[in-house]
This record gives sequence, C-alpha cells and structure tokens, in this order.
Amino acid sequence: MSSRRKLRKSGRNLRDATKDLTAALAILVPTGMAYAQTPAPPPATQGTPAATEGAAPAEASVLSDMVVNASAIPSIASEAVGGGGFAKPLLETPRAVSLINEDTLNLLGINAIEDIVRAVPGTYTTTRYGLQGGINVRGIPADVYWRGMKRITAQGHYRTDLSSLSSMEIVKGAAPPIYGLGRIGGYVDQTPRSGGKAKNGTYLSDLNGFVQGVTGSFEKLEATTGVGGPVDIAGKQGGFYTYGLVENSGTYVRQVNVRQRLLQSALSLNNVGMFRVESGVQIQNSQTSGGYMNRVTQSLIDNGTYVRGSPLVNLDAGAGVNKDGAGDGFVGQREQHANSPVNGNVSAANRPLDQRFTWPKCSGTGAAPGADPKFAGPGGWCLPGHFPVQAGIPDSLNAYLIANPNKDPTGALRAAAALGKGVTPASGSLPLGFFLDPTTTGFAEVDYRRNGSYERLQNANVGLAWFDLVYDTNPDFTMKIQTFSDNLDTYKDSYLPYGEKQGIHRFEEKFTVTRRLPEKWLPGWVDVNTLSSISYRRTGGYIRSSSGDFDYRQDVLRGDPQYGDGQHYPNTKFANQLNDPSWLTGAPAEAERRSVYDEFGAGFMFDINIFKNTNLTLGGRWDGSTARDIEYAHNNQQAPSLANSCALPASGGNALTSAYIAGSTTLVPELQSGRCDYGPAWDDGKTWSISLSHQLPFGIRPYFTIADASVILDASNNIVQNTIVTAPGGHIGRSKLSEAGIKGNWFRGKLFASVAMYRQLRSDVSNPSDPTAGADSSATKTRGLEMQIDANPTRKLHVGFYAVGQHQKYVFNTNSQLQLTGRQLGFQDILAADGSVLYPAEAFVYGGRVQLVLPADLGQLYLDRVGEPRYQAGVNIDYKLPAGFGVHVDGQRFSAFYLDRTKTVELPMSFTMNTGFTYDHNRLHLKLSGFNVLDKRYFRAGTGDTNVNLVSVMPGTAIQFQAKLDY
Repeated sequence: MSSRRKLRKSGRNLRDATKDLTAALAILVPTGMAYAQTPAPPPATQGTPAATEGAAPAEASVLSDMVVNASAIPSIASEAVGGGGFAKPLLETPRAVSLINEDTLNLLGINAIEDIVRAVPGTYTTTRYGLQGGINVRGIPADVYWRGMKRITAQGHYRTDLSSLSSMEIVKGAAPPIYGLGRIGGYVDQTPRSGGKAKNGTYLSDLNGFVQGVTGSFEKLEATTGVGGPVDIAGKQGGFYTYGLVENSGTYVRQVNVRQRLLQSALSLNNVGMFRVESGVQIQNSQTSGGYMNRVTQSLIDNGTYVRGSPLVNLDAGAGVNKDGAGDGFVGQREQHANSPVNGNVSAANRPLDQRFTWPKCSGTGAAPGADPKFAGPGGWCLPGHFPVQAGIPDSLNAYLIANPNKDPTGALRAAAALGKGVTPASGSLPLGFFLDPTTTGFAEVDYRRNGSYERLQNANVGLAWFDLVYDTNPDFTMKIQTFSDNLDTYKDSYLPYGEKQGIHRFEEKFTVTRRLPEKWLPGWVDVNTLSSISYRRTGGYIRSSSGDFDYRQDVLRGDPQYGDGQHYPNTKFANQLNDPSWLTGAPAEAERRSVYDEFGAGFMFDINIFKNTNLTLGGRWDGSTARDIEYAHNNQQAPSLANSCALPASGGNALTSAYIAGSTTLVPELQSGRCDYGPAWDDGKTWSISLSHQLPFGIRPYFTIADASVILDASNNIVQNTIVTAPGGHIGRSKLSEAGIKGNWFRGKLFASVAMYRQLRSDVSNPSDPTAGADSSATKTRGLEMQIDANPTRKLHVGFYAVGQHQKYVFNTNSQLQLTGRQLGFQDILAADGSVLYPAEAFVYGGRVQLVLPADLGQLYLDRVGEPRYQAGVNIDYKLPAGFGVHVDGQRFSAFYLDRTKTVELPMSFTMNTGFTYDHNRLHLKLSGFNVLDKRYFRAGTGDTNVNLVSVMPGTAIQFQAKLDY
C-alpha cells in the first residue's frame, strides 16, 4: 500500500473513531454532569464486603489508574482473592492463584486475553483462525467468570478487551465447589470497574473521569473514556461508573481489520432495604476477520519457503439453469459436483473436495507397496512421516492433462503416469478439484503478513448484565443474591466456505450466605467460617452452519490485477448459507442445531482456623442437570442415518452420485434428514475439595489441595451435542486435582514467592473409546510444576519472574481424524529434466482437504497433547525514574513444540521482549510501548492438534503510543 493510500485510510479510521467517541461522550457527559450536581455522599454505611465466595472484594479500585504509585507495581501478597472459595489474602489461599490488578494491566499493556501469558504462568492462548477469544489454563480451555458468575465461551468469535476491568484473578485447577459445573484446567474471574468507588472503598465525592487515545503500528487506532462519581436516587446514596471504547485498527495480517465498540456502565446504591445494590451492563460489538497462514510445512516454518500454485480446475463455472458458464463469483455446492465429480456414491468420506485416505501398513498382512518395515509401529501401521512413496500421478489428473496438454507444457507429468497412480483415496479416485495447476506451482519466499485461510467477516454482538443484592453490614453474617445474564449473537461469513449464524445465551441466579460460628460454640483454639450457596443456571444455544473449510486452495503469493495480491478470487471463494443459501447457485445450510441444558446445584464450604496458624478448607456440592439437543441436519452431501429420535422425510430413492446432485434443480430429497430430537436427559454429579495449609516461621506457608469436581461436557460453543446427551455415562463428567505448594512472604511484603506441583485429569473416561470426545473438556492428564516471584526491593523497583513446565497426555488411545499434506501421504515430487522440482508432492491435494483416521493401536505412541509449549518462563521489570518517568521491560521464553499430534512439524523456541516508557505529571499520563522489540519470528498453533497445515504467524515489532488525561 502506498504512503498516500495509508494516509487516506488512517484519516478515515481517525474520522470514524472520532465520530464514535463523540457519540459515546454525548451519552456519558450529560449523565456525569447530572450526577455531579448531587451532594457528595458520606462513606458507604454498609462497610466493606466481608469474605464471600469467589468474587474480588468490593474495595477494589476503579479509578486507581489516576493515582501515581510510589512503587512500580505494589506487592500483591496481601490482596484478597477468592480462588479457594473464601476471599482471603493471596498468601493464605491454598491454591495456585495469580492476580492481575489494575496497575499491572496498565503498566504491562495487557489489553487482550492473549496478553495474560506475559504475567501469569501456566496460561497460553491458541488461535481460532487468528482470533484469541479464549484462554488455556494448564493446557485446557478455561472458564471465564464475571464477578463470580460463569460466562459463555468466547470461542474466538470476538476480540476480547481487558482495559474495562479493575482486576483479573486466574485460578489453576478445578473451581471450588460453590461455582458449579465447570472445566478442569482452571478459570479466570474478571472484576469490572464498579460503581464510582475510590481506592479506599468509599464512594467518590466528585465527578472523575479520563479520556485516552492509542495509536501505533499496523494502523492501530483506539479511543477510550470513562467517568464516575456520586449518585443520589430517592435518598439512596451510591456511585456510578461508565466506560466506553471504540477501535478502528488494522492488524499484522493485512486483510484482517478490527472494529469494535464497547460500553460498560455500573451502579452501586446503598441502603436498599437491608441490601446494597451492585448492578451494571456491558455491551460490545466486534467486527473482525480471521485467517491462518496455510500450506504449512517444516520448510515454511524454518526457512519461509512456501508452496505456490492455484487450483487447476475452475469450479466457478456458473450453476444457473441456463448453464452459460459465466460464473457468479462463488463456488456453489452443485458446481463442486459438476466440476470435481467423485467416483461412486457421495458420502462423508467421498466428496468433491473432501476425501478419506486409508492409513498404510509398513509390515504384516496388507503392507503397502514400497513400505519400509523398519518404520512400522504397533499393528504394523506406518509411522507418521514415513508413509511409502507412491510414484506417478492419479488417473484423473492424467486424463485431464491429456485433454489439456497446455497445462503440462514439458510433458513431465504425463510421463510420470507410467510410473504409477500415486496415492489413491478410499473412494478409488481423487477428484479434479484437489490438484494445483502445474503451470503455477513452485516454491517461493513467503510474505508472513498474508493469509490463505481467510474468514472474511466475524461479527459478534455481546451483552451481559448483572444485578446483585449484597448484605455485609455484619462481616460475620453476609448474604448475596446474584442475577446474571450473558448473551452472544454472532455470524461468520467465510470464503472457505464455512458460514455460521449462532446465538448462545446464559442466565444464572445464585444465593450465597456466609456465617462465622459464634465463639461460644467453639473451643478457643478454633475459628470457623461457613459458606453455603444454591444456584440455577440455564444455557441455550442455536447454530446454523455450512461445512467445509478448504483452507489450502488459496495461494497467498498469487498476484491478480482484478482481485489484488494474496486476495481470494472466484475459484477460491465458496458460497455458504449466509451469502447464497439457494440450491441452484449457492450452498444451503448443512447443519442446524438447538441445545439447552439446565443446572441446579447446592454447595457448602467450611474455613477452619486451628491454633491460628493452621487452616483447613473443605467443601462439597451436588449438581443436577437436564440436557436436550435438537438437530435439523440437511444438504450435508451424505444420506442421513436412521435413528429412533429422527423423523426422516420421504426419499427419492436415487443413487447419490455427483451427476445426480449437479443435475438436480431442486433440493435433493436424499439429503434431507428432518428433525432429530435427543433428550431431555438427566444426569447429576458431586464435587468436593479439601485444602490444608500451615503458617511456618520465616514467612513460609505450605499447602495441599485435593479435589474431585463435576464437569459439564458441553462443546466450545456451549452446546451439548447429541453424542453427549445420549452417552452412557451422561453429560456430566468428572475431574480430579492434586496440588501441593509453598508460598512465602518476606521483608514486610517486599518479596512474595510461590511454587506449586500439580496433577489433574478427566477421571470419567476409559478405554477403548470416549463417547464424550466432542466435549471441550478433553480427556487428558496433566502434570506440572510452576513458580512465581514478585519482589519490590525498593519503592521504585518491581521485579517479577515466573516459570512453568508441564506435560499433557490423553488418558487413553483415541481415534483422531488427521489432516496431512500430499508429501506426508506419500505423493512424490515430479522433477524437471534438470532435476528441479516441477510439481511438488503437496500440490496433489492442496485444492481440497484430505483426512485419515489414526489407528487406535498406533495412537498409543501419540498420546502427548501438543499445540503449546511444554516450558514457559517470563520476567517483568518496572522502575520509576525521577521527574515522573518510568521504564518497563518484560520478556517471555517458550520452548519448541509440535504443531500436530503426529509430531511432523515443530514450531521453534521463541523469545520475545517488550518495553515501555511512561511519563506521569499531575493528570497527564503518557506511554510509549514496544512489542516484540527484537523482531523475533514466532508462531502459535490453532485449536486442536489434528491439522498440520495451518498456523498463526505472530506480529513482528510494533510500536504503540498512549496518551491519557484525567479530569
């Protein structure tokens, strides 16, 4: 892009952002002025909230970033967290817990969920088409809570924004019993900026606020504003806080832009009967795109060598009734069958651009020709990366080249046909849509800022609301009634051609009571605090989608005068149910599903102090749940299977061939499956935990925790699939946690350290198969060791360090459908006369998608769960210089790790360093940040570990400037 075009685009972005910010201020400022005219209330009459379950304490700062601290980041050892169920100092919490307070969020520039890894051990974020909406804790997708209430899963559907929070608490391992059904790896509890409170917990006496602008590399442009102050409603005094954000930015990947708006408003009000009201709403619209670097090979990772080539056959030939061949700019479902017909009947394993291959044997009965027995694994199956090479080219490609010799000008490919047929899929013939054009293939140096696997638009509307009634006047007896609603409505329009319309909604009601037993009831050496909770949670989901992620057709280096460099063009753009749901030219929806599940639970906990220095925390919970899944699958290019729960329509009785599908001008009756109703099904589960800790001399506090927790077996989109609803073991699973650790606090809080050793696993699955494999709580076993140190040697210096090493394995040998490259399948390069590669082995299949099932007995060699580094380490250093200046440096080192389960592609070790320079003077705060300042190339894997062809390329050096003005 020329400098002039960049300037014009930046100008448009600035104008758009200015309009959005002006609109936000138009809402915020009059409200703030009205509140500012009310008399300043006295300090809150109901006191500081006492120890209640899970949520951060109410005295957490909401405007503390307006205060310049004497130290860079104050010690967090004494700050209260709820990771053990009761809110108590971090030092006394018998779990591995990390707290990111507002000071840390601001200083480290932690704005999105993927930034957490810079400060918290055991966290890592994989990508879902480049979007990082969720977070893994101890290698498992983690739950996210909002003030102690469980949110729906982000799924990578929208950009996360953390700048609206006052703190985040990251708890490792299963949640305490009071939280209900969750996941086994851990959870993140987010605390928003509460209603108009100052750092000491009292309400603000005057209107306070800020405006902030951020600009930087990759056309970063963001504006935020916030205002808070006192409020008096019908004689009830309290406070409010409203926060707004608008962003219109580019990203490291040139095609992917970010546009989002977020508005958060919170209100606290005292003396509403016997309660204090804490309420608020947050709404967000996020518009972005997704993309992976495609055609990944080890050579691409190590040397930047990319396999070139565009698809051989134009599938966009026009699917109108007149068959005029004009094309409409998208490939429809009928066009796939017309121009890339399959051999035999259409099925799940035999589609125009989706073929199943058989895993070859290297020894024993049925050994493949040319196989080397020394590469045979259990059962005689060939080890991944050592499939026998099959010379020649497929018959379908040879026939095409004979009819179109201009596509093989040297004749080398046709000559190779005499050597063999290459690798043959289970259907017996590889369709024409799989092959790349020989006249365009080769190798070239990649441009890492492009992507070939492109999702054009991901639009998400996210809204949540909370309303709490809190009674905590007496710290020995508290009550909290919480009501929470979370909603996600999103659609994804992709060229790949996956298209999706989705709505996920959750409602939760929880009543919690804490009661400290009177001293007269107990011996003098015992102190007991109790907590009991009952809750109801309902989660409903709807999804309508198209299938088929043909991620490898697009050549990211292809230049086109009409469509632009690296852009998709008609032969790589597919119709889906969003952009063209018609049967004649497009692709009707292939799957439609509705799911709902209810959770009812009651739990209790005891916090027992014995002789002051020993603490025993224990608790239990029971949860019951009903789940139902209704499916309306259709047009998915395979005949529906008969099931007792399905009402199948009348079939035409025709053979499902490509010719039949391509020639039909009306919906094919053989592909319609009607309605399938699964459930409602009932299941229940029990949860318990026990923690013991003891304060030793010299500031040392060892602890031990064991827990057995129930797990809801929903998918990543919070939908309980039919295989889960009908599973023999039910839709509630179990997990176990064992954790031992030592925490220490020395030099009056200037030095805090913790070490934890842990083991966690799904405990409700066993050989030979897992009927709950579709659940997001994977059947894995994890062992690890982590440590964290925070030191404040002086009032101006803070040093933090963390390290973690963990190993994850699947609990049992499970079948996995893997996506491999043509070279891994056994195709052979076609060479020119001079010995150079004329047609790379990968080019035989990059036009479509191939899948193999990993044999169960061979799978015992590949039980390691890969996709993220086994070892992580990080360091943070902050120093306050004279005259209001400050400096920050942080760095993270990740070990090398494999991209896919078969360990055929390894992503290298990486070290990234970030810097920041701050200036604070009265109400003005400036910050200049540098990210990945050493410009190191590094990668992240996508979700799952079955695809070797896709990877996210992480940004190079980026500079960001931030200016903030308080008022």
